[in-house]
Amino acid sequence: MDIPHAWLLTYGENVHEQEELILRKQAFPNHTLIPATEFFQKVSPRDVPFDRNIVIGDLRAMARICRLLYLPVPEQDYPPLYPHYGFERRIERLPLPTFLASLPLVATETTPRFFVKPVQHKYRPPFSASTLSEVPVEYLFCEATEEELANGARLEEVYVQTHVSFRLEFRGFLVDGKFLEFRPYGRFYESMSPDMNRWFGFDHQGNARPSLFQAKAVQAVEEYYPKGAHIVDFGYLSDAGEPVIVEVNEPYAFGAYGCSPETLRSVLLTHWGTLVPHWRSLVLAEGAPAGWSTLDFLKEMENPP
Repeated sequence: MDIPHAWLLTYGENVHEQEELILRKQAFPNHTLIPATEFFQKVSPRDVPFDRNIVIGDLRAMARICRLLYLPVPEQDYPPLYPHYGFERRIERLPLPTFLASLPLVATETTPRFFVKPVQHKYRPPFSASTLSEVPVEYLFCEATEEELANGARLEEVYVQTHVSFRLEFRGFLVDGKFLEFRPYGRFYESMSPDMNRWFGFDHQGNARPSLFQAKAVQAVEEYYPKGAHIVDFGYLSDAGEPVIVEVNEPYAFGAYGCSPETLRSVLLTHWGTLVPHWRSLVLAEGAPAGWSTLDFLKEMENPP
């Protein structure tokens, strides 16, 4: 495979972020490692030919890249595979004011609890609540922050689902209709015993056993996404039965949870290949972004430097 040049954007210093950076360097050796702030100070879409280079960074950096490419900020996704979410879960997409207006001030024994997260981007953490008093203050006023507005994110709608507790959650890395690998979330996996690991389909090193690839929810997702790259979270609602879908995320930035460098490279290259054609078609159909001419754009596509 002809791997384009990769800009690896550095960001935080905590243990998880450093582990992610090491994995990215293994997946894309001999590419440019650069602080995200320096990258955005020095380059623009005109300076970096995005058709021949990919950018790998955290969520906020990649949201800015999407904005530079005139792409919509990716949304967290719940595909219509409802039997595979677990029958006790109900998922709705609602305007935030509508959801807030539905919450009581005081809970009773029968008041349901909800898990809520923004439709667009992870600028704000998800939360669970059964009453209005439990809603974080940053959600109460239904207004986007300056940072969210600058990066094209909105706080108009939220996903609302029945609150459930998962016994174990794990992440699947899907490319062109086949899962390459599954990795348990760290805090779930670390708290499990070897016997529980085997029960949920993982060995003592966190590697998925073949039986996990045959789960009904896993196969349903493979059939639904025959092309492209997708990051899919699954979970067990109890010690019995099969895993269900937790959510599906756009792989423009994601936690790898110790997947192999080969898996990481395959996901990112496949997904980047879907972003650039979208950008080309947008420019050709709707006109070039400010500072570009369509003629110059076509010349660059035909005569790369």
